[in-house]
Amino acid sequence: MKKIKRWSLGLVIALVGFVGYFVVEAASDEVEFTSVSHAGVQHSLFVEHDEIYIGKSIKWTGEELPIIEDIKILTKEGEVLEPNNSEIQIDLWVDETNRTQILYGDLNQEQRELISNYQPVEGYKMVEPEMNLIMQVKLINPNYQYHLESFMIEFTQNGKTKTQELTLKNFIFH
Repeated sequence: MKKIKRWSLGLVIALVGFVGYFVVEAASDEVEFTSVSHAGVQHSLFVEHDEIYIGKSIKWTGEELPIIEDIKILTKEGEVLEPNNSEIQIDLWVDETNRTQILYGDLNQEQRELISNYQPVEGYKMVEPEMNLIMQVKLINPNYQYHLESFMIEFTQNGKTKTQELTLKNFIFH
């Protein structure tokens, strides 16, 4: 009888440990990027200026910081916004200083220096849980109708490559 109790106790402990492992593993997959800020500009600024830099704060909810492999912008049709789009062109950067909100026009020396220190998104190793994603925007067609839906973030965490979609709210106001 004692032998059966020991086996039962051992089985219960193993089962609890096994289930606990999967609960912790499932909880660790729930980390994600969240949008902290929303910045936008009036459409008229694009008529007056060739390029506008718009900062968007994004926060990582996990403890171990990921490496961002790439970020693509998806349209409402689910397609990737191509770099040579005939209506709007957007290049993505990271501002490690988290100082960029909106930049345009005749930039002073400090602003030019800030832009020159932007980091490429591809292969970016996050150093803080919050980062400032910069959209360098050129509006090619002045009659552009906003058709962007989300960011598709591809990142590596714990050696696993994952993707997450993050809503991209309208940043051009008419």
